[in-house]
Amino acid sequence: MDYSELAAKHLPALADQLRADSSALSPSMTLMNTVSHTPYFARFLKTPGGQGIAALHVKHMAQDPTVGALDADSIGEATQFLSTLLLLQGIADVEQADKTALMPKLRSWVQVYRGQFAAETSSRCIASLTSDPTMRTHMIQVKALLEESLHKCGSTNCGLSASNGGGQLLQCSRCKSAVYCSQEHQKQAWRSHKATCFQVTF
Repeated sequence: MDYSELAAKHLPALADQLRADSSALSPSMTLMNTVSHTPYFARFLKTPGGQGIAALHVKHMAQDPTVGALDADSIGEATQFLSTLLLLQGIADVEQADKTALMPKLRSWVQVYRGQFAAETSSRCIASLTSDPTMRTHMIQVKALLEESLHKCGSTNCGLSASNGGGQLLQCSRCKSAVYCSQEHQKQAWRSHKATCFQVTF
């Protein structure tokens, strides 16, 4: 199954499973991480069904007693997912107790896995959780990239968005994860868009 199709059809169910499983690395977390680069995921986090997932994953990682036994690849996967969630949802809902419990673990992984992916993703999480001013511009840019198709006309070389003169953009009625400045541009983009366009369940 295509990543976009998986996201369009199954994100609500995966989120429910994530809420029911308190482990830091669960099957639902792994599947959600594989589609976290898609516009479906970015949009889902803005819906009622996607609210609070960043704070929930912080809690899972902070409180799971088995997290210390995870290997470098698993730590990298769990913290990659968390770093994406924190970029898209922010830290407003994160409980201070969970943040306090998780920070030493993240700092430890940065040291233990120095030069590895797990250290890089743990560093990203630290930057988000501490609102690191030196990383602010980079984090804003990455967030904008992840959400780009939700706010910017999907027609090649257009670039119009609601914030730069595009006005009220037309949302694809099927996937709801692409927008266009006109019906003409929507038709022009269909050939490339149709491969990742699926009816959403949210």
